[in-house]
Amino acid sequence: FAMSEFFNNKTILLISPEKWGGMHISKHHYAIELTGYCKKVFFLNPAVPNLKTAFLIEQHKEYENLFIVSCRSFFSQKLRFKFRFLFDVLMKFQVKKLLKSINEPIDVVWCFNRYTYANLNWFNAETHIYHPVDQVSSYQQVEVGNTATIILTVSDLILEKFIDIDVPKYIINHGLSHYFSEFCDANETKQFDNSRKLKVGYIGNLLKPSLDRASFKQIVENNQQVEFYMWGPTEVSNSNLGGDDSRESQDCINFLKDAQNVILEGVKSPKELAASIQNIDAFLLCFDMEKNPNRGSNSHKIMEYLSTGKVIISQVVSMYKDDGDLIAMTDKQTSIVELFGEVISNLEFYNREEIQMRRKEFAMNNTYKKQIQRIAKILSLELNL
Repeated sequence: FAMSEFFNNKTILLISPEKWGGMHISKHHYAIELTGYCKKVFFLNPAVPNLKTAFLIEQHKEYENLFIVSCRSFFSQKLRFKFRFLFDVLMKFQVKKLLKSINEPIDVVWCFNRYTYANLNWFNAETHIYHPVDQVSSYQQVEVGNTATIILTVSDLILEKFIDIDVPKYIINHGLSHYFSEFCDANETKQFDNSRKLKVGYIGNLLKPSLDRASFKQIVENNQQVEFYMWGPTEVSNSNLGGDDSRESQDCINFLKDAQNVILEGVKSPKELAASIQNIDAFLLCFDMEKNPNRGSNSHKIMEYLSTGKVIISQVVSMYKDDGDLIAMTDKQTSIVELFGEVISNLEFYNREEIQMRRKEFAMNNTYKKQIQRIAKILSLELNL
């Protein structure tokens, strides 16, 4: 038995807290990559109250063995906050209906959703993967781990919440999708072309509450000589990842729309996005540490940035704090606004050839294909296969 073949010809139910849509993060990338191994992959969206039918299973247009599953909740999801026992009873019943609708055995349930399913045994699968990639905030979210075969996460900060759960636990970093790896040649590096304006990129949900909007705006205002290219939704209705529709959020979006040195690219497919970022000279991460639930421990977009070889300007990302060459990070004396100015003024140093190669090599060692092979090996060892 080859360890990397664990997922071959299996049927997987992948449970996501974010619905399928134009923006892809780890859950969506794992689902796509798994189609190369599995018999079928069912991607379960979070329940919604206004679906016309109880369950809707749609075959993906590009991946014939990927199915997007939507379900209508017949009770308020708010019950989980006040009447958790009743909520769990109703969710168990809804899972039975879901499995009946899918109408075929599930071999692996792979749960990224921290909020909804208290017991992974409800899914009658042989293998249970609990994979929170964001911080858990309640004991119920931790207790789910007791019903898992393995627990996976992306940082020590999240993993430490499961210290008392007697289940094998592993850190698997965020991955790089094949759309980006196709452009990533570790032996090819690019230097800044002084004949054109410097281009800085930002990929992500511009509506997320944890965005450090004050610093974000100040960086744009202070660097009129820089062109800022931003990929992500500017309206909640265009975001499958949710977002903050507050006045503060809208003011920030309006500022970006009015700024002469900002180009808002909107939501692009992973394929379009991967091609678009290849001529970017530096990338920006800009989060509010107090509002960020993961306290800046990791971010899925880092691997995409690293795949270009170009410098990332960021607050402290604890997953990378021991390797400062990969990311240019703030310290106690330097703000993100100050750091941005320092890096932009010394771009030849921060994008020197050897460090571009290291960034690309790091990204290519963490493709979703390699992450799935690592997870397959872990499961094979834990299950003594």
